[in-house]
Amino acid sequence: MKEAMVLTSEGTKIKAVNESEGELIKANNEAEAEKVRRVKTAEGEALSITLRAEAQASAIASVAEALEKENGEQAAQLEVANEYIKMYAEMSGTSHTMIFSEQPGNVNALLAQATAAVKAAGGLPAPGGVGDTSS
Repeated sequence: MKEAMVLTSEGTKIKAVNESEGELIKANNEAEAEKVRRVKTAEGEALSITLRAEAQASAIASVAEALEKENGEQAAQLEVANEYIKMYAEMSGTSHTMIFSEQPGNVNALLAQATAAVKAAGGLPAPGGVGDTSS
């Protein structure tokens, strides 16, 4: 009978050790899986940031190249004016404040105002383009 109790005790001990080792292996595997998930997520985010930065750099280079072409500055001013108009449209849809131009029907005045806003923000170079009334 004593021998049976010893064997039962040893079996219980071995079972506990095996279960404990199994739980340790499981915990290590789960931790490693989480680590791999985090690394892969970070790598994906880093790649995404890199690709966006490269695309932005390419776009800036294209704009710079386009500005050097004939009428490039005027095309840029027209695009800025379009964005300016879109901004006003968006503001009118989301704001309770109304903004009126002194000359709402004068496209050249709108272009001049948009160009002045861009120049004030450090944007386009010296005058001479669409909407310029200084010449």
